[in-house]
Amino acid sequence: MGRRRRARGGGPQRDPLGEKIRALRLERGLTLAQLAGQAGVSVSFLSQLERGTNHASIDTLRRIVQALEVPLFHVFLGEHEGPLVVRRGARKRVAFPGSEAEYELISPDLKRRMELVLISLQPGRATFATV
Repeated sequence: MGRRRRARGGGPQRDPLGEKIRALRLERGLTLAQLAGQAGVSVSFLSQLERGTNHASIDTLRRIVQALEVPLFHVFLGEHEGPLVVRRGARKRVAFPGSEAEYELISPDLKRRMELVLISLQPGRATFATV
């Protein structure tokens, strides 16, 4: 986890997540020590996370974004991404063989770091047929 990732040129690889956390911290006028204290992590860990030389668990990211007062998904967004969710009438429906569930893609596409899917079941129905 703590290994430095290298780009082709030999330097550290760009980490959009770390860059986003750093930008949010600076926008709020917080020092590394202030944010680390509020999030319950060490200053060195937070510095490594921002530089892309370390990774955080979802639980740790949750504490960091709570201290930054933004929702968790916010740190996964790119600069020029389109809408976050698709309205009900415009959602893509997905069907899986043997499943009685209805799947709707709430995310605009499947090209993101995280997708949202709404799964609906009729009362008393199984999610997958037994094989």
